[in-house]
Amino acid sequence: MIGVSRTTLWRMVQAGTFPPPVRITERNRGFLLEAVEAWMKARTDATPVGLSMAPVRRQRRAGRVVAPTLFPEPAGGAAR
Repeated sequence: MIGVSRTTLWRMVQAGTFPPPVRITERNRGFLLEAVEAWMKARTDATPVGLSMAPVRRQRRAGRVVAPTLFPEPAGGAAR
């Protein structure tokens, strides 16, 4: 529903940035729909509409990437 991994969700709960789960049974826990929807609304309300974030730019490595050879040349440069 929110598009994060279990680990990220657990970390968000531990940090207090996501509503804690409620116990359903002795071994199972779940999240209240109202709490998750309120969290989602709070996140969308925090970012003004029309505010664009700077694009993430990846840096390219200098030089050319060369694929490894499957059959390296024998030592001494012998011709085939």
